[in-house]
Amino acid sequence: RSRRQRQMCIRDSASLSAIGELLARRAADPDSTRAGLRIRATTKRMASLIEDVMDFARGRMGSGLDVAREQIPDLGLALDDVVAEMRAAHPARAIAADIQVTDIVHGSRGRLQQVLSNLLGNAVSHGAPDSPIDVAAWTRDGWFVLSVKNQGEPISPGNLQKIFQPYWRPAESRGHGGLGLGLHICSLIVKSHGGTLQVTSTAEHGTSFVARIPVRPGVAAVA
Repeated sequence: RSRRQRQMCIRDSASLSAIGELLARRAADPDSTRAGLRIRATTKRMASLIEDVMDFARGRMGSGLDVAREQIPDLGLALDDVVAEMRAAHPARAIAADIQVTDIVHGSRGRLQQVLSNLLGNAVSHGAPDSPIDVAAWTRDGWFVLSVKNQGEPISPGNLQKIFQPYWRPAESRGHGGLGLGLHICSLIVKSHGGTLQVTSTAEHGTSFVARIPVRPGVAAVA
């Protein structure tokens, strides 16, 4: 789509979201409240899909992702916010978080939150619903590390080689929604910060995504 068409989609999504918000606040009318919550959730997903496509287009055109870096003294709190939002959106899923980010990280707060949000969304969609999702984040020796782990059916070795490719999803994931761009965009964001994103998956230890990013720019990441 053209840039103008994408902008129109974003405006329409924002308008629908505002309507959903108004309906959700009508506590005296339970039906309106439920309808408002559904509209709000749907429009949030629409906006996320549009942003994924725009990010992918930027990467393909060579303009790169929008990564305005700054010193982030409270990245741990920003990541806690993402976990809280995901818990609220999926109250039936157990999400355990151990976030110990004590150093100032030089990067994009919003983009790093996006990485965690996408990885958590992937874990919710593909992890075993009766097992907790484990989130861990810390800074040590000049590195920021973010890990998201879930239990469930392991990813086959062949699929592990393709998992960060755009628009790729294994056949068994059909019906989970999405465009197959979330993990690809995570890899672009981590790479734009000079870091690496790796995945391991076994029946014994579950599936783990681990991002390693230098807390200061100019440091080459080592796998």
